[in-house]
Amino acid sequence: MEFSTTLLFPVQNGYRLTLTLMLNRRMHLITGTVGSRAKSGNLYHYELNITGRSVSRLEWIRELNDWLLSGQPARHPYKVHYIYRK
Repeated sequence: MEFSTTLLFPVQNGYRLTLTLMLNRRMHLITGTVGSRAKSGNLYHYELNITGRSVSRLEWIRELNDWLLSGQPARHPYKVHYIYRK
């Protein structure tokens, strides 16, 4: 997972973060270790290696697919992969 922030987190020694995300009106907890950091302007871009989630991997993927499809109403409603074919 990648994210951007103005906060400076350490990259070494397995620094752990827990993020709370609201997705489709549901709260999700994502825990992971900071894998890399790159600076771009006044933001830091991080890679988070996920080590734990509050929901199963399958449920997490379904939630992300539903969220993606909700932003693309003119697209095929059943397969999120349709969006990536073009």
